[in-house]
Amino acid sequence: MERPERRDPLDVAWASLALLVPTIVSLLSRMGAIDLAYHIRAGEDVLHGNIPRVDTYTFTVAGTPWLDQQWLAQGVFAALYRLGGWPLLAAAQALLVGATFSLVYLAARATGASSKTGALLVLAGFLVASPGLGMRPQLLALPLFAALLWVTASRREHPGRLWVAPVLAARSEGSSPVCYAEEAELRTQVFDHVQLPDALITAGAAVVLIAAATAAALLPAARAARVDVVQALRAE
Repeated sequence: MERPERRDPLDVAWASLALLVPTIVSLLSRMGAIDLAYHIRAGEDVLHGNIPRVDTYTFTVAGTPWLDQQWLAQGVFAALYRLGGWPLLAAAQALLVGATFSLVYLAARATGASSKTGALLVLAGFLVASPGLGMRPQLLALPLFAALLWVTASRREHPGRLWVAPVLAARSEGSSPVCYAEEAELRTQVFDHVQLPDALITAGAAVVLIAAATAAALLPAARAARVDVVQALRAE
């Protein structure tokens, strides 16, 4: 029986650095509570079954229609606050940041970067991105975007991972315009590595279309957008 190949301690050290530095720095940094406090308050309404539809927080425009596209994230924030208050929210922020940059490191390694180069790139990216890594709804999408990068970068060695790419792209698309480029690249690469019968491909496409239609029917943001389109068509 062959022994598993031992990893170079330096590789482990660089990988640990890419994970621990963003996580620890995020955990020790002061958490901004301006947007977060309002998201928690709105999330309390969500947890009570009331997705905000009118603005009740701004006294100058109170009662005006409000399309709350971030209601799900707000509900998550409110639930975390109920469970553990600000300490749990700070821990969740650090976990999200750490997961994001760990996946970026894996993506860099999958493209052929050395452990040292990958770690240094991750740390440089964290330094640039750190002002925008507050505990806001967008932060929930960043690990998904980073996972999409990893899946794309490792597609040649692990083509089976490409099947989760459409889900990751759909959930993280709003986090960065780069997602559009990643999605286009995936569309040109996926069937070069995974050969399937035409009938199965057609059935899979039908399932995706049905799921998208169901989501559009259920999500308030999509429903409101659909109403706007219908009204515009009627006006013409």
